[in-house]
Amino acid sequence: MNGLLLKIAWVWIFCILMACAGTPEIQQARGIGWISDDAFRVKAAGAAKYEVADPQLRRQHALQAAMLMARFIVFEEFTSAIADEVIRLPRKEILKRVKSEFASYVKEGNAVDVKYDGNGICTVLFEIRGRGIRQKFFALRNRLIVESR
Repeated sequence: MNGLLLKIAWVWIFCILMACAGTPEIQQARGIGWISDDAFRVKAAGAAKYEVADPQLRRQHALQAAMLMARFIVFEEFTSAIADEVIRLPRKEILKRVKSEFASYVKEGNAVDVKYDGNGICTVLFEIRGRGIRQKFFALRNRLIVESR
């Protein structure tokens, strides 16, 4: 019984830590999330396929994978933030609307920081930028909230 209680306590501690790690204040300190009204950043990692032997080619493939993952994360972050408040719309529909509004920003996004480790993994700090992009995000969120009522 004590073992079960201890496990439950550790799960609660883990959940609290994970919840705090995602707060806007923590994200801002890490340089991710909304940096300004015109910029949003995420961190992402990517790795080259095991079959690629050439070190330079591995770095290139790892960067491409990290950039692809970063783009996916931006869409997921925006979709999740809206889905938390728009319960009645299917998540697929929210993602579709997010992509239609922000695809051009995400396509034009770039890595503001790139790091490679010794194991062929690339980590990027990816930024999308556009005049008033934060306002556009909240406008979309508010439209979807109204539509879902």
